[in-house]
Amino acid sequence: MTIRERFDFLVSQYGMNYGQLTVDDYCGSGGKAYAHSFYNESGCFTIFGFPAKGELECFVSDDYDANLNVLCKQPVDVRAIESEIWKKHAKRG
Repeated sequence: MTIRERFDFLVSQYGMNYGQLTVDDYCGSGGKAYAHSFYNESGCFTIFGFPAKGELECFVSDDYDANLNVLCKQPVDVRAIESEIWKKHAKRG
């Protein structure tokens, strides 16, 4: 299932728009990076993925933009939301 398919409810139920950016040679690595953005007049939520390094991050911005630096400026710390649940299920070393 793609990110677009997984988050389709944002488009179908909430009327958000969807945009995708692909960077073919991300930071000179030779690997592709992807930014999947869901946006409306209130702001933009972006899921950024760099599969070559197993990276997946979430960001918010005021507007949708075709510039990756603008989209990925303000990270979302998902562990700050319901932090007790994250602590409870954290792997112990």
